[in-house]
Amino acid sequence: PGLACNGSCLYDADNDGVCDGDELYGCTEEAACNYNPQATELANCIFPAPGYGCDGECLGDADDDGICDANEIPGCLDPDACNHNPQATDENGACNYAPTGFDCLGNCLNDNDGDGICDELESLGCNYPQACNYNPEALENDGTCIFPPFGYDCAGTCLNDEDGDGVCDAFEVPGCMDPIACNYNPQATQPEPNCQFPPLGYFCDGSCSDFDGDGVCDVDEITGCTYPTADNFSPNATEEDGTCLFSGGSSGCPDLDGDGQVAVGDLLEMLGQFGQQVDC
Repeated sequence: PGLACNGSCLYDADNDGVCDGDELYGCTEEAACNYNPQATELANCIFPAPGYGCDGECLGDADDDGICDANEIPGCLDPDACNHNPQATDENGACNYAPTGFDCLGNCLNDNDGDGICDELESLGCNYPQACNYNPEALENDGTCIFPPFGYDCAGTCLNDEDGDGVCDAFEVPGCMDPIACNYNPQATQPEPNCQFPPLGYFCDGSCSDFDGDGVCDVDEITGCTYPTADNFSPNATEEDGTCLFSGGSSGCPDLDGDGQVAVGDLLEMLGQFGQQVDC
């Protein structure tokens, strides 16, 4: 049926030489799972997933991990790595890890003092440039800094010593440095022109030298004849100098004690003033 007298198809819509009434629909793709070699007219073909056979078996699985080679996803399988790929099925040996003490975002895992430097990387030491034991590599101050005394550098040298006397300007003590001055300051290191001295013959406490203990300072003594009966008696004299001169009485000796008579008392007075010139 459907043939002409010469045997040709009366109806062959697709001109494939098969009469429309004889067409057999089916999959004509040999690679398809439902390939039908008898089919003359293409119908729906079913293909396996890439890398798999029609029965669901892998066509290739070199590492026997149950994942077909065609479906393997290379990548880093280590969950601790920064580039861990949870979709990866095949380790590619390219895992990247954070530096010690940091996470994958560059943040410190431990930074107790919050200075942005990980505890594992802290370098302890003195980090004050003014200190004698300053360590430029120290990142964390450990409280060991040593500073020079005020006015000195770390070598013990004065920062300022204008007069070069070895005493730092900051520690100079101005004052009188003359030991015999009344305002002598044994602590002074810087002399000042303000030394105070007592008047000649006196001491700083106002007392004076009085060798003979007569209450008249030695420097104020006035020498001369102190005997009122002497011809050269000096009323201003405070110190007898043995220069008295006497004109003499009936006895030729003076009344030295002024009692109106020349007697033993006058002799004793004369001996007490040994060296006096008398006319006896």
